Amino acid sequence: MAGKVLMAEIHRFLVRHHCSLCTLLAVQEARSVSDAQLRRLLALVDEQAYQHFHARYFGWQVSLLSLGSWISFDGKELRGTIDGASGQKRGLCLVRPLLHHTALSLPGIFYHGIKESEMTCVRMLLKDKDLASKRLTFDALHTQHETLEMVENAQGVYVTQVKANQVTLLEDLQDHSRLTTPTAQYETWDKGHGRVEHRKATFYSLEAACFEKKWAASGLATLIVMERESRQGKTGKVSLDTSYYVSNALMESIDPEEFSLAIRQHWAIEADHWVRDCTFREDRIRCQEPRRSKAVASIISVAGNLLRQQKNGYLKAMQEDIACHPAIANSLFKHTNIL
Repeated sequence: MAGKVLMAEIHRFLVRHHCSLCTLLAVQEARSVSDAQLRRLLALVDEQAYQHFHARYFGWQVSLLSLGSWISFDGKELRGTIDGASGQKRGLCLVRPLLHHTALSLPGIFYHGIKESEMTCVRMLLKDKDLASKRLTFDALHTQHETLEMVENAQGVYVTQVKANQVTLLEDLQDHSRLTTPTAQYETWDKGHGRVEHRKATFYSLEAACFEKKWAASGLATLIVMERESRQGKTGKVSLDTSYYVSNALMESIDPEEFSLAIRQHWAIEADHWVRDCTFREDRIRCQEPRRSKAVASIISVAGNLLRQQKNGYLKAMQEDIACHPAIANSLFKHTNIL
């Protein structure tokens, strides 16, 4: 929460504020933990248990979310864990669900990009029926029938993008949009960042459509064609983009405004990756021991959630305040005996 992610930084912070931290936690002022002890302790953290403990403690459990909550999935690589000297191209990654309207991180799973897959991790997360039964958005990587079937079987709702990684499905959807009359449309105009953006979502029923046999149990019911036109204010340059999405929600149950907003807000998880990199300096984590990297990344998720719930200023400003006066953080916890 104070913006310290390197082992030496964390240790120096603990030493400098040892007395005040002991007072906050109501413990005796024993000697501060050494740098070596800190590293050993972090390596002993069970990051999955840590994440689930805080989810229960602070009420971030999926089972407590309303049925109308939209959740995104995406993976983020901890670039500091890539061993470039040995020629590695991939490192430790965290895949997690993110709540759209609050940007709260839910418990995620770590995997190594060289030998494991983000798709497998998302399916492991979806084994939680409470999560799979919510309203979920996916990028094109997760437009896989195995993943969509898990949501359909749990009676959840998904909206997922279709790109060239599913070329046959994409071509079928493009043909369907040309040959079928749309059932609904929703348009928005936005001005900001030096440009004017027009978005139009067109909805088509897939009731009469035919797809490859592998999609039979996925519940494909609605096609959403999202057209974006962006005009730069200074140059007048216009860019056009058309994207295709499918959902298992029946057309009669869809609110076009809600589903259009869900597609747009899916990319909030990309914005949160930027916050983790720039505000929390996650990519600066340098640990030879993967368990320490997982522990610090898990702590960053909890710290981000706590700071976001305050809604009283910029995250960076709140970090700076806590770095100077750790007692400020005490108000972020429900109880003082959290540890």
